[in-house]
Amino acid sequence: MAEPYEQPTVCKAVRRPSCQQVPVMASIVAMNDTRTVLAMIALIYLLAASCPNLGSIRALSANEAHAEPFVSPTSLPVKVSSTLAATPRYREQRVGAALAILRDIDAEFVPIPGRRWRMAKYAVTFAQWDACVAAGGCDGYRPDDHSWGRAQRPVINVSRDDAVAFIGRLEQVTKHRYRLPTEEEWAYAARGGTTTDHYWGNGAGSGLANCEDCGSDWADRETAPVGSFSPNPYGLYDMLGNVWQWTDDCLGKCTRYAVRGGSWAEDHRFMRISVRAGHRPTVRSESIGFRLVRVE
Repeated sequence: MAEPYEQPTVCKAVRRPSCQQVPVMASIVAMNDTRTVLAMIALIYLLAASCPNLGSIRALSANEAHAEPFVSPTSLPVKVSSTLAATPRYREQRVGAALAILRDIDAEFVPIPGRRWRMAKYAVTFAQWDACVAAGGCDGYRPDDHSWGRAQRPVINVSRDDAVAFIGRLEQVTKHRYRLPTEEEWAYAARGGTTTDHYWGNGAGSGLANCEDCGSDWADRETAPVGSFSPNPYGLYDMLGNVWQWTDDCLGKCTRYAVRGGSWAEDHRFMRISVRAGHRPTVRSESIGFRLVRVE
């Protein structure tokens, strides 16, 4: 069978809970005292250097000036000023937030009837991958999201080797064991006790998954955020469509590894539970991601 289409992506900075937000008064530009203006500008830059929640200098509205800053639980700032990034407090907070995101992954695994392992409820997301990078793992690699969005979109442009690097960092953080599913495990979990081509029946249906002819808002254009469709009978989301999923089984002389599930770029025939494709373990594609098994 032909391999799926291959082609060879930025989350917004979040406000950090560290210092008091300081409004920059627009009236400063009207001052006639040059020394006062220069002193105020110097003060602003000192605040930006010492206060981790000032990623940029701008005037705050009255509501923003009194709002409680927060750290997003699902994403991390990507582009910040070099001055901000160099502050130890910022780095400490960023790593702390990243580790919290990785620890939360452990709560997403669901038991599979009759098996001694758990399957992740969702494919690994960009937010989780970016957290791995921020926590010093995943070889510092930041996959391209093609401007579709990061956060809760499934991570794409990751090879099987990349997935193994993610697992290594996750195990260090949670002290649990994880791996990619075998083909048999993936198929058993994807079927969810059903006997049809897809866990919802034998046809594409409408709005049941993200594929070329599945009738979703993202069909044949891009990935959908994880959990956008109803789960299968075992409570697993997006087992079919959205992104192909790497498995732990190699094909032939182990030069390629199996991927299962189909993606946004193919029609529903490629989403049949019995269908497999294969790729070299170093291949990165905009239609391939992965999900994990937790070993009990």
